[in-house]
Parts: sequence; structure tokens; C-alpha cells
Amino acid sequence: MNWTDFFIKRPVFSLALSLLIVFAGLFSATQLSLQLLPTIEIPVINVATGYPGANSETMQNFVTNVLESALSGIQGIDYMTSTSSQNSSSITLNMQNGVDTNAALTDIAQKINSVRGRLPEGVNDPIISKMSANDEFVLLLSFTSRLMQREQITDYLLRLVKPQLDYIDGVSNAQVWGNNFAMLLSLDPNALAAHNLTPQEVGEALNNQSVQGAPGTLNGSGQSLNLATNTDMTKVAQFNNLVIKNQNNMITRLSDV
Repeated sequence: MNWTDFFIKRPVFSLALSLLIVFAGLFSATQLSLQLLPTIEIPVINVATGYPGANSETMQNFVTNVLESALSGIQGIDYMTSTSSQNSSSITLNMQNGVDTNAALTDIAQKINSVRGRLPEGVNDPIISKMSANDEFVLLLSFTSRLMQREQITDYLLRLVKPQLDYIDGVSNAQVWGNNFAMLLSLDPNALAAHNLTPQEVGEALNNQSVQGAPGTLNGSGQSLNLATNTDMTKVAQFNNLVIKNQNNMITRLSDV
């Protein structure tokens, strides 16, 4: 007997079974999860390196090329791209499908550590990050003010708004783009020559005095006080009083050059 004869001779059973399949399909359709941006695993790893004060050519020759040479021997790389710009270098490694990105991260870190001594002095430690399609921006917000300047708006967002956004359920990361506070220093070549100084020595003196310290705790009879220091400089006069050179009791301040 053909299996179709079984259903032909039993129409009620056939109808009930068909309805059961239809209702099961409708129920399953209502239980399907929907996502605006489906989870996609893209095996892409980025290596970002900063070198304050270096131009793009220096970054390419002494940072990017060194790191690319070390990373090219890693197994599982499909292709590699790089960008060298003022103060920064970015290398993107596109891995082959199926590659264990966690193992690749370990290999990349080991390769970078092996050539860390060949990088110029002053280069920041390379930052290795695994990129994902889920890291794309979903919402962009713009802030304006009639009372605050751009630098003040950026500072306000970093101190007050960003921490609140980071605590919102479902927010992976909140980033702020804007103008940060900075002090522009203009050096006089004649004054530098008169004080036997170079721009590099001025920069080193500024870096050496830009220190955040932890004073500690002052313990007294019956009480303990936590000490705090405020070494941030926000005024021109504070920068002008910085000591750049102290030789033979002759003090050269930033205002002198």
C-alpha cells in the first residue's frame, strides 16, 4: 500500500495533522527573535600606536614599517592595511574566516613585544583591539551651547554626560569628539639660542614636570587625613613660571624663551 493511501482513506486524521503543522508554524514564527543589527563576527584586529610630535613620514618609517614587518609572519592573516599620520599609526589585520581571534591577539602581542625595543624612545605602547560589526555607531548626538565655548562643552560632556550614558542598559560604549583644552606654546628661536636650549629640551622639561602624584595619608593623633595635590595648569602665568633649565644657579623659565 502506498503511503499516500493511508492519508486518503483517513481524511479527518489528514486534516488534523495539516492543521497541527500550520499552527506549529505560526507559533514558531511568533517566537523568532528580531534584531536591528544581527550579531556578526568579523575577524578584524587593529593595532594603534601613538608617537607625540612625530610627522607622518617618521611614523611610517620608524613605527608602522617595524610593526608590519613583525606582524606579517602571523598565521591566519588574510590581508593587512596601515595608515600613518601625524602622531599616530594604525594597522588593521583582516584575519581569515574561522581563525581564533583570541589566539591571534596573543600572537600579535608577542610579536609586538619582540620589536618593542626597536621603536623610537617616546613611542606609546601599541593598543591592540578586536573589532566587531556590533561596535558600529547606532546613535550620534550633537551638543551646542550659547554660553559655553567648544572646549567647555567637550569638558562638560566628558565629566558629566558620558558617565551617565555609559551606565544606560544596552550601551556598550559612549565616545565624545570635540575640542579639548590645550595650551599652545610658541618658542622664540633667538631666545632659545641665547639660553643654549633646543625645542626638544623644552619639551622634555615640560614632560618631566607634568606629573600626577599621590601624596598619601597624613596620620595624626586620633585622625587620619588623605592628602591631595592639584598639579593641573590652566593659566598662562602658571606655564610661564615653569623652570626649563637650572644650571649654575641660573634659572631659565618658559617665559624666557
